[in-house]
Amino acid sequence: MKIFASVVTYNRLPLLKECIDRLRKQTRKPDKIIVINNGSTDNTLDWLQAQNDLMIVNQENSGSSGGQYTAVKTAYEQGADYVWLMDDDCMPEPDALEQLLTFLEKHQLHGKAVVTCVPHSNQEDDKVCFPISEYPSKRTYFRPSEINNQEAIRSLFFGFLGVLLPKEAIQKTGYPNPHYFIRCDDAEYALRLKKINFPIYIVTKAIVRHPSPKHLQKKILWIDLTFPIDDYHKMFYELRNSIHTLKKHAHPLAFVGKYLPKYLLIATYKAMKIDKSPKNLWIYLKAIFHGLTNRLGKVDIK
Repeated sequence: MKIFASVVTYNRLPLLKECIDRLRKQTRKPDKIIVINNGSTDNTLDWLQAQNDLMIVNQENSGSSGGQYTAVKTAYEQGADYVWLMDDDCMPEPDALEQLLTFLEKHQLHGKAVVTCVPHSNQEDDKVCFPISEYPSKRTYFRPSEINNQEAIRSLFFGFLGVLLPKEAIQKTGYPNPHYFIRCDDAEYALRLKKINFPIYIVTKAIVRHPSPKHLQKKILWIDLTFPIDDYHKMFYELRNSIHTLKKHAHPLAFVGKYLPKYLLIATYKAMKIDKSPKNLWIYLKAIFHGLTNRLGKVDIK
């Protein structure tokens, strides 16, 4: 069984070095480590070329989505049975890969499920980077201590933060969408797996550490909304790709009656109340229009 770990990197050499060091020290070592260098302009390429145990793929900066697309495609074409995906700021604990494989073996799920790590915050104790939603109960967990007594959590979503994809999932769903640039590529891929009833398990003893994104929670018109505390550039892709994903995967009535009005509200509130910028409102509405009309890829946002 061949397991390839992959790391997507862009201009974060100190983080990349630590991530690679942690992969090299896994109790179950990956059979190959692939680094997708997304056009780094720092000293990343010089450092990579001095390493003799890495497979290096250099490409233009195509964002996280383009990097993950190349990572999955490269590993699959190289004959991997599994590809273990992460970014350069994802730091796996020494036994993370071993814990994922132990769960698969115990439950005879090789080739039948996607498993992923719990993303612990590297800034706060007992906090996960992203809320974990259980399926089918929809119960949400915010702290690792809430799930430590469980072996795994069945979920519908994962991030590209220590997720282990089997070749069988790739054969059935293809590669991540390379045209999202950043944001939502992992959620869209998970929804494709849902459509073919391919289960996803978050293994509680498999741990990675990652920075926690900043969010603002607000209730507006009796609706609970979450606003990423991002600049307009990142928010553009968040809105565009969310709309594109929901238009593609949600029921048409739910999309028109629920999700589209929700994201219009998020765009308006973020621009006018948080950013305090009418110009940003135009940018966010443009993002929603691009999502509706399938205009993807990297955008020169002005």
